[in-house]
Amino acid sequence: MYRLLYYASIIATIIGVILGATPESWYEGKAITICTMIGPTWRVSLLIAAGSIILIQNVVTSHSVRTRTIYAVEKLLQKHHEDIFGGEKNDHTINRVTLFVYREHWWPWRIHVNRKAQATVGKLVPLMRYGQHVSHISPFTVFDPPSSQTRCHGIAGEAWLKGGTASSLNLDPISTHSTDHELSKYAQDTFVTLEFVKSRLKKNRPMSRSIYAVVVKANDENWGVLVVDSTEPAKFSRQTKNKVGKFAAEPLEAILSGGSQ
Repeated sequence: MYRLLYYASIIATIIGVILGATPESWYEGKAITICTMIGPTWRVSLLIAAGSIILIQNVVTSHSVRTRTIYAVEKLLQKHHEDIFGGEKNDHTINRVTLFVYREHWWPWRIHVNRKAQATVGKLVPLMRYGQHVSHISPFTVFDPPSSQTRCHGIAGEAWLKGGTASSLNLDPISTHSTDHELSKYAQDTFVTLEFVKSRLKKNRPMSRSIYAVVVKANDENWGVLVVDSTEPAKFSRQTKNKVGKFAAEPLEAILSGGSQ
């Protein structure tokens, strides 16, 4: 499909150039050319077709690059999950690796938070996750550029704010039977609201007890955040954190920089 569009765009471009560059006298029938053999409507139609084919080719090319990039990142994420958690199959422990990408809010929601911060509101949107409970992943509100004057949401948002890493380990277990004080402490430790915690519990979502996040860059700019989390309280050692940071800074960044556009 891509090759067909490629050659079609070349032919359409040549025809478009011939039609567009033909002297005015040719249109008056003083010379026998392709322009004198077809009517004005067909000439316009061919020019539109040429532009449309080139546009479609560019879209297909962009989609093809993006698809290959996403596929490569997905394979890397699976391998990274196995490297971090060792392919564990413990029914009582949920271990996940999640990649979030930053997305700006579209106008008119793309507003400045305040005059001092001059920050644009956006979200860290889940791109993919490997591990248990891969559906219903919550996005996190953040701001760009990050500023201490703007509060971000979640451990992922805190890492985005710092432009580096953020973590919350050895969190106390919580459930629908926990007190408001216990739920508030969990919310404070994970940089979310009490309502967010209660909502997740009500929907029977797993509540992580170890969370570590690191900013992912592409072409030397903040692209998103990589988050590893577990329902085990003391899951991430210094060695594990180093592995996560190295993964985000080397193979992941290299692939995203090559196909982020």
